[in-house]
This record gives sequence, C-alpha cells and structure tokens, in this order.
Amino acid sequence: MFKIKRLLGNKVVEGSFVDLNKKNIFVWLDIINPNDLDLHKVSNLTQIVVSDLKDYLDYNRRPTFFQLKDYSVVVISVPILENEKISTSTLIALLSKKTNDFITIHRQNLNSIDKINSYTNEKLTQCFKKGPVYLLYRIMDEIFSEYFSYLDNISDELNNVEAKIFSKDADKGVLNKIFKIKKILIYFYKSLLANRDVVYSIENEFGTLLKKEDLIEFRRLYSDLNELTDLSSTYREIISSNLESYMSHVSNNLNITMKKLSAWGALILVPTLIAGLYGMNFKFMPALVW
Repeated sequence: MFKIKRLLGNKVVEGSFVDLNKKNIFVWLDIINPNDLDLHKVSNLTQIVVSDLKDYLDYNRRPTFFQLKDYSVVVISVPILENEKISTSTLIALLSKKTNDFITIHRQNLNSIDKINSYTNEKLTQCFKKGPVYLLYRIMDEIFSEYFSYLDNISDELNNVEAKIFSKDADKGVLNKIFKIKKILIYFYKSLLANRDVVYSIENEFGTLLKKEDLIEFRRLYSDLNELTDLSSTYREIISSNLESYMSHVSNNLNITMKKLSAWGALILVPTLIAGLYGMNFKFMPALVW
C-alpha cells in the first residue's frame, strides 16, 4: 500500500507518483507490506534492483547505513508487537541525493510511522520544511521512544517475575516467562547496538547538511540509544539472576520434599522391619505365641 505526501506551500497535502523525481518538491512515499509489483515500481524510481530491496527488508537484516549512486540507504530495526509477541522488524529509508524524495518501506504497520502521520498539518509541515534528513530524525525518535516504552513494560514484568519466583504457586509458567523476556532482550540488545552505529554514521555523513540545533537532536538520539543499550543489558543480567534464583528455589523445594519423604520412610522402617521378621517361616521366634 502506498501513501504519498508532499509539501505544497505552507501545508502538507496528498501527493501522487508524478510528484516524485522532481526538484524543489519534498515528497514522502511510504510503502506498507510491498508486493513484487510495488518493489518493481520502487526499483524503476530509484534504480535499486528488486533483489536488493528484498534483502534490505529481510527480518534478519542488520541495521546499516550506506551510500548508493543516487540514494542514501538507512536500514533501521523497529520493535513490533505481533500476535501478542514482541519482536523486531525492518524499516528502510531512502533519501534521494538529486531531489527531495524520501521513501520509507516496511512490512508491517509501524506505530512510529502512524504517529508521524497523526501530527497536525502544521507540525508535519514544519518537519517537511526542514527536509528529508529531519523527517528521518523524527521517525527514528518515535522508534526509539517505542523501545523505551517496551523496556518499561519489561521492567514491570521483571518485578512480577521476581514476586512469583519465591511464591508458593511458582510453576513452569514463571520459567516460560523468564525465557520469553530473555529472548526479547537479546533481540533488543543486538538491534540497539546496530541502530546506534547507524545514528553515528548518519551524524557524520549529514552533519554538514544540518543546522546546529538539528545536529544536536541526532546527538541526543545517540545518547538515547546508549541509555537503551545499557537498560537492555541491565535487564538481561537481572533476568539471568532471576533464572538462577528460580532454579535454586526449585532445588530447595526438592530438598524439602526429599527430607519429608526420608522422615516418613524412617517412621515406616521400624514396623516394616518387625513385620518382615515375623513374616519369615521360622519355627522358633520370640513372642510368637502369647
């Protein structure tokens, strides 16, 4: 699905394909869940082969930033919630070097893109007037805000897990929850490290093209990513400690159960021994006849 917006005077309006590849017109082309026909249209527009576009959209694609002849390519890892599972997906941003075209491609509806589209026309116009690089910054800022939101939720889940570990009703559900959170944090940590490298590369590449206040915003993004990386690393250590605590708790409960069984076994041993002796086929046995 295509969504095209363009800057017309002092407002942002709906655009069309004929607006693309024209100088002095800022056009944002957003493509959601593209099929082969959509990718061929983008390929004809950007001269990037379809196979490369598919490779950029791959779920396992590492976030990166690189230059082509006519476009700067930014690949960003984005957190998504799909079927009640948190994972990461890929967003491609293509910035034209010859025109003001800005193209974003992604396979799922992204909250970060939806938030940009929900801006008031006045606020969106201000973003458009500052150019494609600034709009890229706004999108990345919304993406990293999502990471903060997800990590806040994970923090709450960690507190719940810690409370359940030492409760009497701790079961395998706690263990499954621990592994689920650990998996999410591993994905986040790898994605955030790569996203941080992307922001650093963008800052170096476009630093001379940005105003001082806009350059400061990209540096703030880099600081945010440092904080996110530290948070995810800290939470990974916490969840690993929780896993160790859970296993220790299970081991302690097993020891307590074994002690109880041993105590009952000791109590049953004496009458069992007596019954066993008197059940033997001996002719002479003390107290055999009363």
